[in-house]
Amino acid sequence: MPPMQLARAYVPWQKMGQVFSPAEALAHGTIFPELVSPYPG
Repeated sequence: MPPMQLARAYVPWQKMGQVFSPAEALAHGTIFPELVSPYPG
C-alpha cells in the first residue's frame, strides 16, 4: 500500500506592509495591523 498524504498546508506569501509603533504593538500583541481583528464585546 503506498503512503497516504494526510494533509497539505497552503500558506500564501505575505508582503511587508505597515506596522504598529512599539507601544501599539504591545497593546495589540502583534506588530502587524492585518492580524488585529475586532471581537464582539
